Amino acid sequence: MTNPNTPPPELRCQWQSESPFKVISVEREDYMIDRASQWQLEACCEWLANARNHDFGYDYGKILSDRLRAAMSPKPLSLKEKLSKAIIEGDEKRALKLLEELDD
Repeated sequence: MTNPNTPPPELRCQWQSESPFKVISVEREDYMIDRASQWQLEACCEWLANARNHDFGYDYGKILSDRLRAAMSPKPLSLKEKLSKAIIEGDEKRALKLLEELDD
């Protein structure tokens, strides 16, 4: 019996072919983990959206799935976070470019 939390082999093969990283590498594995995480999140949200809680008299599952998706979806880095990351990584060119974008 396969684990219901594991994406089917066909889907994993599709993700591998879509990956910009064709050689087995840490980046490719990160890409696959990222895709699997998104797949699992969507499966959970779909299950929640289809579950109805009759005690509340409305579609509480839909509300929960929307809140879960919002909480688990990656948020873009703020300008300050991007600048910090560039400085930590020693990317001076990128850090200077980000500094120019800051408001005076």
